[in-house]
Amino acid sequence: MDQLNLEEKLVYGTLVSTYPLFFLGGLYLSGPAVCWLLLGLYTVRVYFKQAGSPGWLGWAWLAAALALLVTLFVGHANQESGLITTLKSAVGWAKGWALFAIALVAGYTLDIRRQVLSRSAYWIGVHTLVFCVLSVLAVPLGMDYLYTSPLKVLGGAGTQFFEVAFFGINPETGLPRWRFFTPWAPAAALLAATFLVMVWPLDNPRHKWVAVTGFFAMALLCQSRMGWVVLPTLLLLLASRKLMLSHHSWLAAGAFLGAFLFVGAQLFDFVLQIYADIRSARPDSTRVRSMLAELAIQRWQNEAFWFGHGTVENGPALVANMPIGSHHTWLGLLFVKGLAGALIFAAALTATLIALMRYYNNHTIWPALCMMLPIGFYTFTENLEILAYLLWPAFLFVGITLRDAKNTNNGERHA
Repeated sequence: MDQLNLEEKLVYGTLVSTYPLFFLGGLYLSGPAVCWLLLGLYTVRVYFKQAGSPGWLGWAWLAAALALLVTLFVGHANQESGLITTLKSAVGWAKGWALFAIALVAGYTLDIRRQVLSRSAYWIGVHTLVFCVLSVLAVPLGMDYLYTSPLKVLGGAGTQFFEVAFFGINPETGLPRWRFFTPWAPAAALLAATFLVMVWPLDNPRHKWVAVTGFFAMALLCQSRMGWVVLPTLLLLLASRKLMLSHHSWLAAGAFLGAFLFVGAQLFDFVLQIYADIRSARPDSTRVRSMLAELAIQRWQNEAFWFGHGTVENGPALVANMPIGSHHTWLGLLFVKGLAGALIFAAALTATLIALMRYYNNHTIWPALCMMLPIGFYTFTENLEILAYLLWPAFLFVGITLRDAKNTNNGERHA
């Protein structure tokens, strides 16, 4: 870590400073700033012939990001939103969908080592454990909300993106609920899952498990139902890489499928019961999510089928005035960018899976494949665009891993 190049210093310094930036209220600004700086650095490297092509997947993501910008313009034009609103939405795109493409391209093309991300994730896990201790001690003192950062005047986003708090209060139970450095509690579980994958390749087992403990504490205290499912699943998949990559595992899967035919009905009922229990853990949240989904679908189908409304809109008081589509990536895309936007993002995700599966037998690719699990799952419970300022390291990690796998395969081919 004492021999970092310029791009590694930029990434490492930003990620290790996650909690200090959170307490300053600067996370919402730092994520987009880092990504666009990386894109500028890549442009300079290309000009001086020090960086190569972003590869077909990088071009696909860049094309997808630009296509989403075009659908945004068309949606605004169809809704006659006006120039000011359109420009604001374009800035939102630069802080949202664009970051995924930029981060993936930066990871694939710039000289950033995966160990840098793993070490960064380790420190975030350590800082999370410290934050857990401090915030739990703050509960009896009633020190939940601390302040709203004055940097909000530069952000142009909701107040929750700049609030600094040790914890919040769950309105359903009246008990503390932690959101850590994210704008709302469920998003903390998504970030815990992505950082869990990033820290897994770390060479030092003790450091790795300290960080893993921090991320599990993060998922536990944020009380995310999806997190209770995703993190244990991720840990199991990461720990069983050799088994999953073995040809014998497919034979075992065939035998399991045969056995499943005999016990499938009972197992299916058991899984449904677990799912019902998880949903009933927070009935008000489930109700609001369902109503937001119905609103998004109805208004998308009836008002803006192909290119969407161009911008988010707050729902009625019945859903606590929450933005329509805010709890679902696909419904958010349909409402804001129409069927065209949803298909574009689906194509980009599918292309990523295809690119990763090309190197399925490469030992370096497994964590990146596992990274797609929380990203895919949380498209159904979170709007990923809103969280892009926090999620960009996950796509940077995928780009780096894909580059390393490609280089490893090329080296073996020429050996």
